[in-house]
Amino acid sequence: MRPGMASLRPVTRVSLVLLMAGLAGCAPKDPFIAWQEGVTRYVENQGHGSISVLRDTTDLRSPRSHRPAQITIGELDVPVAGSGLFIETRDVRGVLLGVRRVGTRNWFFFLVGVIHRQGEHPRIEDIRLAGLSAEGSGLRWSLAEADPAPLGRYLSSLTGNETPHPAQHHLLFPMFDDVFRLDVAGSIVTATETRSGACWKLVIFQEPG
Repeated sequence: MRPGMASLRPVTRVSLVLLMAGLAGCAPKDPFIAWQEGVTRYVENQGHGSISVLRDTTDLRSPRSHRPAQITIGELDVPVAGSGLFIETRDVRGVLLGVRRVGTRNWFFFLVGVIHRQGEHPRIEDIRLAGLSAEGSGLRWSLAEADPAPLGRYLSSLTGNETPHPAQHHLLFPMFDDVFRLDVAGSIVTATETRSGACWKLVIFQEPG
């Protein structure tokens, strides 16, 4: 990814579906943890443990496009506690915003949305900024805390109301016309969806010394 590429403008959609998690016997788990585990498996299996395999996904974008496509990595049908199989699940989709250097490391940054599915009425229930970097022979994750303010602003821009009506079942994440900007100032990383003005923040804690 070129250093000057600060946003991903969708033209064609490139999606990597990592795992169908809603199979018999799968235990409910935090959707963000399920998504992180899926990305980790992808790095281990497709990149033989090298995080650079995520950078290689940029080559999947259409070379005929003047603007790069969204690159999304998804974890589907994550079970919800207390629900029957496939009755209530979550899909988790992370859109790759870019690679930036923070401190002494390069980080891959994703904006990750959780879509709660129950019957025919899915809804976006959470969106957070996540970072991933190589640490020794493993990976290091950083995930922002839940913040209802940017989530509400984003949903309001889609529906005109911060609490979408269940009939608006077309809501997904990311939306086709979302435009994201990624900025880094010291250890503070921000992702802005420019259409809505919603802004998510993540603080990367630096290593001692």
